[in-house]
Amino acid sequence: MTAVSAPSSVSLLQRALIVLRQRAARRAQSRAARKNRREGGFNLIEIMVVLTIISMLMGAVGFGAFAMLEKARKKETRNIMHAIENALVQWQTESSDACPPALNDLVTRKILNKDPKDGWGRPFQFKCPGEHGNEIDLVSLGKDGKEGTADDIKSWEDEDAKK
Repeated sequence: MTAVSAPSSVSLLQRALIVLRQRAARRAQSRAARKNRREGGFNLIEIMVVLTIISMLMGAVGFGAFAMLEKARKKETRNIMHAIENALVQWQTESSDACPPALNDLVTRKILNKDPKDGWGRPFQFKCPGEHGNEIDLVSLGKDGKEGTADDIKSWEDEDAKK
């Protein structure tokens, strides 16, 4: 009996080892599957952190861009004022009048290509002859569109003096 039971006990041990190895292999596979699932994508917190960082960067860029846009509009308004002053000199050489009745007359005579507007798309306030030592006084009402505020751009004021 001992001779017969020995091989069966070995086979039981072998079966037990096989079963244990199979269970260990299944556990390893399930751990690997769980690990792959975790590594396969992003969780909600990670996505929210990235979106927050992106929105903060866009806000900073937008703030700087709007400041540059405002500066560009002021510079464009100054350049248009200089173009109007040059057009006035041409008007005076071609006409017996010292000043045109309105800025639109510079367009009708084809001295200017289009009706002059400031950087915000509003017409200039025009006075000829000027009262501030100029031949012409031009005023842009600035960003707010109201007369007499600090953002008004005047042709007789030096742009460097306002800085």
